[in-house]
Amino acid sequence: MMIRNIRVKFFFCLSTLIWIPIGNMAQAKRDSVQHLQEVTVTGVRPLIKADLDKFTYNVSYDSDSKSQNMLEILRKVPMVNVEGTDQIKVNGSTDFKVYVNGKPNTMMSNKPAEILKNMPASSVKKIEVITNPGAKYDAEGVAGILNIITENSVRLEGYSLSINGGLTTIAESAGISAILKAGKLTISANDGISYARPPKGYQDTERSTLGSNATTILSNATFRTKAPAHFFDLQGSYEFDKYNLLSVTAGIENYTAKSWTETHTISTDKTNAQLYSYANSHYTRNSINGYYAGADFQHTFGTKGGYLVLSYRYSTVPSKTDATSIYSGISDVNNSHTLTDMQTTAELGTRESTWQIDYTITLRKQHTISFGSKYIHRVSEADNQEFARPSGGDDSFSLDIYKSIAYKQATDIAAAYSEYSLRVKTFSLKAGVRYEYASQKVTYSGANTLAYPDFNVDFSHLVPSISMGTRLGNTQMISFAYAMRISRPNIWNLNPYEDKTTPTVIKVGNPNLETATSHGISLSYSDFRRKGGYSLKTGMNLSNNGIIQYSILNPDDIMVTTYGNILNHRNVFLNLFLRYMLTKTTTLSLNANAAYTDFKSPQALLHNYGFTGNGSAYVQQRLPWRLSLSATYAYSSRSLNIQGHTDGSSVFRLMLMRSFLKDDRLTVTLYGNNIFTRELRIDNIAEMPDFTNRYTSFRRDFRNFGISASLRLGKLKERVKRTSKSIQNDDIIQDGNPRTDNL
Repeated sequence: MMIRNIRVKFFFCLSTLIWIPIGNMAQAKRDSVQHLQEVTVTGVRPLIKADLDKFTYNVSYDSDSKSQNMLEILRKVPMVNVEGTDQIKVNGSTDFKVYVNGKPNTMMSNKPAEILKNMPASSVKKIEVITNPGAKYDAEGVAGILNIITENSVRLEGYSLSINGGLTTIAESAGISAILKAGKLTISANDGISYARPPKGYQDTERSTLGSNATTILSNATFRTKAPAHFFDLQGSYEFDKYNLLSVTAGIENYTAKSWTETHTISTDKTNAQLYSYANSHYTRNSINGYYAGADFQHTFGTKGGYLVLSYRYSTVPSKTDATSIYSGISDVNNSHTLTDMQTTAELGTRESTWQIDYTITLRKQHTISFGSKYIHRVSEADNQEFARPSGGDDSFSLDIYKSIAYKQATDIAAAYSEYSLRVKTFSLKAGVRYEYASQKVTYSGANTLAYPDFNVDFSHLVPSISMGTRLGNTQMISFAYAMRISRPNIWNLNPYEDKTTPTVIKVGNPNLETATSHGISLSYSDFRRKGGYSLKTGMNLSNNGIIQYSILNPDDIMVTTYGNILNHRNVFLNLFLRYMLTKTTTLSLNANAAYTDFKSPQALLHNYGFTGNGSAYVQQRLPWRLSLSATYAYSSRSLNIQGHTDGSSVFRLMLMRSFLKDDRLTVTLYGNNIFTRELRIDNIAEMPDFTNRYTSFRRDFRNFGISASLRLGKLKERVKRTSKSIQNDDIIQDGNPRTDNL
């Protein structure tokens, strides 16, 4: 009789664990550990949860998190595509930000793939895809925020150490992650390095001008690139008592890219007679460093008094670009070009200090009110120096003071927000408004100050947002959202220095750019169950003063590329995510995005429109002997811009993983990329009334293979504690930033 009672109690506890609602998962976690020690249950804890304004992927529930890095885990996350080139897209767009524990992370936003490759998934609790940021966020763009959460409430003593390394035919990487818990103090550190060596690439450019004086310019180039990178991140927290928590963070980023390009250019007229030709050897060294540090203090007033968070953050991103361009083999029949050897030095940087205060209180467990304020002081500077000498000689380079520019932009931003949340049974509502005032002061120094006069400009914006939704049963949810966004130009967009390292192209920023605004509405439906689920999202994004890069021909038939607030943008989209366990050992994940995009520019008399799409499919098959086989196929259609399009691509990835030691502490992975294709070719085409331009870049031997290993030491489930809110600065667009360019 006693044995029968024990069996009844055991199966009652087990069945309760299996059917427990997701909202009570945190409370049942300890029980799940006790009851699952002696049994195997498939799909007990749901990996994915859909909320009003975000999707949550519970990394700690994924068994692969013990052995894989975060980039591999990201391939399974809703609304996230990781293409074969490791480019990450959220909601079908690269226009997103990366946070760590609610804080903007400069390193991950600039080079997310490199950082996530060296970040062990075992150090992460969950990933949030915030598709509808509320009033407390000043996020740039419309795609959303990728928030990586590493905190955990389990209180244990000890340490945990993870070591990983990888070797491929085109790159090497290594990383180490450590967590130490001693009493009320918790410290974590992540350090990683990578060295990318893409194979020699080939570029072709063909530009044809139209009209009675039609000409054609053909350029063929070979290039090589090397890019070592290093990052270090340190986080810590100290819990004075249950009412007071202090957390700190600091990090550095070092990125250096060296490139060598050999180009041969020839120009002909409409009768195919040569006008000129020349050869060019170009070397560039681009060094970018990032440093940041911040602290957050949270005071809780009790269960009914809410909590107050005080935050400060400082960051600086200095960069320097040195370039040398040497010409040879010059043949100028019409004597229309005067080519000079050049050396250029560009020192650019941004530093900012941010102060923020947030207060949140919950009333009757249904009403939550949040309000706060923020102040940002940001200084962006650019010092461009140009040295020249006649081509074909060995003379010393001389400084051209009239082509050298020193530029400084000081921006002060004051913001305040208020947000209200309501939860009544199955219905949820979140509405808020944010007010931002920005003052910009631009000054120039140097010999050419008359060409660029100093100026001041002020902006103010009222930014509303609202989300509402209801649950249909335990697993289904339907929601609606509206949000307005602000995007401010960065130092690369604003810098007025004319880059003439390529004689047929001039690249220049626009110091008169204004803050851009956009509006987005969306409707989504999701149904996630233990065996799988799906999510559908449709919506529209609108912008009437968007900042874009565009090109024109000047009177000398030189293509000038710059930026302007000239974009009217309409984008209607449909996103699909699907995850399903085909069998107990086979899992399928699918991310897909389709959109109809309409670009207009009344100022430039431009109009381009059409359908685009991208998607990825991930299949994982678990095998005996702790083996796992996975395959990924990613496809991107051509992408549109205001003047043309960029061709798409498709890639295939195959990975075989084997775990060793107790608790799978050692994992070895073999993988191959693009194993069925030898060459990746991408065409960029611009079509204008007075010219057409086709730029083709491709890399031979794009196929690559690699091996990686990951080892976990120690035993600790504690993660660095985080305050409930922190600083998020995401108002600056990334277009033009050399750190975001693909190698």
